[in-house]
Amino acid sequence: MELIDKCIVADVQDVQRLLATNKNSAGLVSVKNFTQAQDLTWSSGKFDLYEYKEEAYAGIKDFSIAEAFTTKTRLSNLISFEYMLNGGSDLELAGRTFINNDMPRLYVTSHGKSSEQTRFHKAGEKYKGVGIWITPKKLDELFSIHSIDFPHSIAEVLKATNNRVLALPLTGNMRHIVDQILKHPFSEKLSFQFVESKLTELLCYTIKCMQSPENAYNNDNQLSNAKNIAMKRLLSKLEGDLEKIPSVDELSEEFGMSKAQLSNTFKSSYGMTIGEYITQKRMQRSQALIKEGKLSILQVAIEVGYLNQSSFGRAFKKFFGYSPLKDKAL
Repeated sequence: MELIDKCIVADVQDVQRLLATNKNSAGLVSVKNFTQAQDLTWSSGKFDLYEYKEEAYAGIKDFSIAEAFTTKTRLSNLISFEYMLNGGSDLELAGRTFINNDMPRLYVTSHGKSSEQTRFHKAGEKYKGVGIWITPKKLDELFSIHSIDFPHSIAEVLKATNNRVLALPLTGNMRHIVDQILKHPFSEKLSFQFVESKLTELLCYTIKCMQSPENAYNNDNQLSNAKNIAMKRLLSKLEGDLEKIPSVDELSEEFGMSKAQLSNTFKSSYGMTIGEYITQKRMQRSQALIKEGKLSILQVAIEVGYLNQSSFGRAFKKFFGYSPLKDKAL
């Protein structure tokens, strides 16, 4: 672990060393206590590290930022699950920048070779959530992962052969479990046993969600009945013809809600804007079409709602971090 001009640089080996030499009888290391010992007082609150199932690691975070700083973490052959209950910081993951919107959300990221995760912490920000780092091999060993059970884009992330990221909303079950982990009343060995069981439960719900994201969100949200029905209809519409998705103005008129009400309801339910959701669906669909090899890049672009190949190429590269021609060549 290095400190370079208010930037903490670390890798998985640093986490392993911290846990090997500093963990207490509950099996955790308080990163907050460790940084205070190094005279670093940039944040206040709780940040605990756990070793999960011997070959994976979890971070439990409930803290606020006193002074701006950056963290860079070098990762390889790992999948990370970042469950943001609220708050957060701007992130760079797999070549993409994610601006903190203070909404509940989940980032599922595959870290292939030479991956780097960067957080830009700003004074006054708060962070409440749980992160898990695990190898594809360990995930498969624990949960019997079969690619055929997942949408193509999610199956690719779970292989961790390339650096890519998916942003998904948190279901109610996930939020509840993360909240239980953050607020549990146990100490010592009981704390370790409780947290490990809850991390396993959290991953079970996450895997189930990733197998069929839309069903998971529809069955799990806490909206009123009328809004719940409206969001189900909206998701069904957005799942339809990607080439002819209505504008937000048209959607708000169809669903009898103002633009602001429709946008806010969707974002509070799914952790992303309507536009971000549409982009993600277009990118997932386009990647699958490209890998099928039956259509040209231009045909794929038109199929998922872009007017030309150049605008599609820019959007694809921004989302995945590489040109669509790379998938075409595979």
